[in-house]
Amino acid sequence: LDEVRMDRCIICERSEHGGSLTITSEVRATTATWNAVSSLDELILCETDYARFTAFADAMANPDMAGTAMLGMPMRETPDMLGPDHCDCCQSELGGHASTIELVPTSQEYRRGSRTHRQGALRRLRVCRQCLTWWRSALDDPSAVLGAGWRETEGSVGGWMNPGHGDAATFSIRPRDEAILATTMEADGRSLRRISLSQALYAGEVAFVGTGKKNRATVFVKSLDEASRRRIAVVARPDQLLDASQALKWGAREMLASPLSPQQLIGAFMRAGSTEPLRRDAETGLVILGPAEARYGQSCLPFRLKARDSTQMLELALSARRFLRGYDEVGSDGAGGVSIYVYCDGAHAKRMLARIELLIGPGVQIVPGTIARAAA
Repeated sequence: LDEVRMDRCIICERSEHGGSLTITSEVRATTATWNAVSSLDELILCETDYARFTAFADAMANPDMAGTAMLGMPMRETPDMLGPDHCDCCQSELGGHASTIELVPTSQEYRRGSRTHRQGALRRLRVCRQCLTWWRSALDDPSAVLGAGWRETEGSVGGWMNPGHGDAATFSIRPRDEAILATTMEADGRSLRRISLSQALYAGEVAFVGTGKKNRATVFVKSLDEASRRRIAVVARPDQLLDASQALKWGAREMLASPLSPQQLIGAFMRAGSTEPLRRDAETGLVILGPAEARYGQSCLPFRLKARDSTQMLELALSARRFLRGYDEVGSDGAGGVSIYVYCDGAHAKRMLARIELLIGPGVQIVPGTIARAAA
């Protein structure tokens, strides 16, 4: 950020201060104790944007709030606080690392002895990587969470396609994800069924199967024939990646991220119809992406992600799947990393790299590849 923006609203650059949003990195010291290790960002918000983001924070804590279902924000299944082991936004279990989001209003009085030095209505959330990415994405471009299909700052990168597709079935996905799917299918004039057995799946349907702690997605996929497995999209949370990985290794076509979005769903339909041979990464089960090729009349911008800890690969893939457009591809590079193929005009390569850096966060190497350019 430049000097001008440091003292102005991070979103609209207005000078009137409504509050600040601070992001802090934490590590777990003991079973129930977290220690702050570094401050990642301290951002100024104007009164309008501060009110908007505090409303987001309040909605996450109250799953019954109306008008938020299509925003794609992470929300709890219950209004209960599950304690320091769980993300305050999506209620996924946290590992050894987390981040805190703290919203502090400017109009509060100073108070001695307080870590924030303010008293009044503060919001403080401890979040997982995926929920932190949602906050970063929303701060970078609020239209991404306001239902806009076109983001002016990204040109053609901000648009998305909605091709015709077939019917769908669901198995054990979260109520909010099922509501998003039902709304999308209704808008597209297609049918949606809820099934309780894999044998109830109709030929040609795409099945959206929820992952869980007892390998429910893996069991579902294993019971199907190979052709049917290619039409399965497993829907995972950050704390359910083991089941997701096993289901992928048994032949599920891909992994989607909860909370779902219409773009994720449309992209899953597009890939489910493909009959090309699939190679799998032995470690994660992700599909190994082939050579970058221009598609949809757009160039292909390839990026490779590599983390210091190989166990983060599936988590990185989940975050990328959640926050890229539905028809962009996320898979394995076949060498221990994650590959991302973004389809857009090559002129947006620098902007797209900046967005991926924002979404993935620090500690991950991002290597752009050679652009496969579309025919003029």
